[in-house]
Amino acid sequence: MLSLQKVLAAVACIAICIPAAAQAPSGGQRPLENQMPAGAMGFLVVDNVRATMDKAHAYLRDIGLAQMLLPPDADLVESLKGSSQLGEGFNPDGSFGIVLLNPEPLGIDVEQLARADETGQEPKLPFVMYIPGSGVREVFPSHPIEMEGRFQRVQFPAGPMYATHSGGHVMISPMPEALEAAVNSTSGTSALDDQQAQRFREADAGVFINFEVAGPVIIKMLDSKQRQLEAQPPDQLDEGEQTMLRVFEFYKRIIPQMQDVQLLARFAPESLRFDEFARFKPQSELGRMVASAKPGESLPLDRLVNISYAMAMGASSGEGSGELSGEWIDSMLANVPDVSEATRRRMRDNLMELGEQVREWQFVVGQAPPGAGILGMSLVMQVRDPAKAREILADIADTLQEGMNQSDDENFRNVTITHNANSVQVAGVQADVVEVNHPAISEPDMQGHISLVLGEERVRVLIMPAGDNRLVLTLGGAQEYASAALEAARQGSGDIPQDDDVQAVMKDMPSKPTSVFLLNGANMWRLSARLQQSEGEDAQQMPQMIQTNRPLAIAAATQDSTIHAAMSIPNVLVREMIQAALGMAAPPAREPATQDTGAEAF
Repeated sequence: MLSLQKVLAAVACIAICIPAAAQAPSGGQRPLENQMPAGAMGFLVVDNVRATMDKAHAYLRDIGLAQMLLPPDADLVESLKGSSQLGEGFNPDGSFGIVLLNPEPLGIDVEQLARADETGQEPKLPFVMYIPGSGVREVFPSHPIEMEGRFQRVQFPAGPMYATHSGGHVMISPMPEALEAAVNSTSGTSALDDQQAQRFREADAGVFINFEVAGPVIIKMLDSKQRQLEAQPPDQLDEGEQTMLRVFEFYKRIIPQMQDVQLLARFAPESLRFDEFARFKPQSELGRMVASAKPGESLPLDRLVNISYAMAMGASSGEGSGELSGEWIDSMLANVPDVSEATRRRMRDNLMELGEQVREWQFVVGQAPPGAGILGMSLVMQVRDPAKAREILADIADTLQEGMNQSDDENFRNVTITHNANSVQVAGVQADVVEVNHPAISEPDMQGHISLVLGEERVRVLIMPAGDNRLVLTLGGAQEYASAALEAARQGSGDIPQDDDVQAVMKDMPSKPTSVFLLNGANMWRLSARLQQSEGEDAQQMPQMIQTNRPLAIAAATQDSTIHAAMSIPNVLVREMIQAALGMAAPPAREPATQDTGAEAF
């Protein structure tokens, strides 16, 4: 049997992997999500099984997998019935659901659930499954069935399940107590507000997790696992177990601040779309931080230099995240080897101070324009005090050097990181330079390769003031690239938000997002090919197998104390990635159009 945490993970995965069609249940019944037991930890709902299968089949055809995996006349509903041995009483036009009840009122020991994997005991899991159909025997005609108390006992190959019929559904559970609680419970409509219920109706599938109920259970399970690990001698804990202890502490701070999470999936006309609505308690630290995050009037990518972006992202920051950010930084730095505690504290202080400075940031990596190397990276930060932020960046460079000096690895000890304030002039401003050196960099072959990739024979980051409390950091592309990045940051002239493919995917994203991530598969492929070719004449040339500029997009927006995160995966990108992975795509007759729209600026 599965442990409780695995069931929770499985519920979330089902929401992502098996989208359903949002159609009203037949017979005038209330939506299944409004029939879920009150006080449940969470539930999953697929409103129409047949529509789910039809949309899934159409999606598989569009991305090119149906032709490889399914026969031409495949009927997914009949395949489901056959593989699950469902009878004619099964109603494929009905809704399907799974609910996970609170284990404690049913007498289940949460700590035993948490340790079931180690003890080898078979845990009791309080879930109930809702299968649309006319009756228990009609839906499961191939399995032995007998009455046991008020329920029917269905003998499946994996073990017995208890079943009853109610509201057009066969309800089954491995625990008769859970089935009894689900049958006797009042309607769960109070778990959803009107907006959440509307989202369920608009989505193709949905999961709801009530952290008011699930949170305390998860915390108890984490506590049990933590005590089990802490009972071991510290020197016997491996790195993975030490990381788990830090992760437990991190989540034990987050979970009590959460109110509920809604996960939704749907098939958009040209993409697969996923949404998550995480609602925090309004007076909690995270709730106040989320409420303070304010989006700009435009897509937060407008200050980025115009290059063929492979990856672009931007975000604005909220207030009051200091203590939680500190815990996250502690967890990250704890994994850095061969560094003294004093150096860790210094780096933590550096990062915390920088985090307090940054109000908004944008980042891009992609192909540098012709004549400026291969790789260009730039970061634009809007800060409270540019002079103070530059001091912090200088101290970060010094702290990194301190850490390198402490390393047991000679290669790291040979690295030198230097910071020189106002050491070069770029487009009329004095720029700081952070330069990284190593004896290997001085070798002629390495210098030639670095020059080919970065456009100059040095590995350095330029830090430039751009006005309006903005700083621009660049790596690669040499000084011409830095000048263009500076100009874009000053003017807000970056053209990524105006790109047709970006606008197409952003129509599927939250309006006025506080953060955005874009991944352009064609440009990423092209950049990888050029970097591979830079390794030498004998390097194998990569054919251009990803040609679409329609990016994968992730965006988040905030409203009050709720974060809405969305992801759009274009069908054409998935199709070309599958073809590339299978080696099925032929090299194009000509190089597809790139996004070097800003080359003129150089």
